[in-house]
Amino acid sequence: MAAAKSNDHEKLSALAHKMTPMLKQLEAWQIVRLIEPLEHRKLDMGKAEVSEYVSVICEKMQELFEGLSVEMN
Repeated sequence: MAAAKSNDHEKLSALAHKMTPMLKQLEAWQIVRLIEPLEHRKLDMGKAEVSEYVSVICEKMQELFEGLSVEMN
């Protein structure tokens, strides 16, 4: 979230790049579709919009983790 707040597109891209393979393995396609524009720097948004966009991704990731936790127990 810090990279989003500082509008650091390079860090956002690098983080999205690292996350993509794991999310594809988990078949979390909705999240993959959200992070691909970050990875490829295709978002044309201001600082506040990027921060909100990343917040949505974080919410989706939390939902994924909760779902995985339920499946594991």
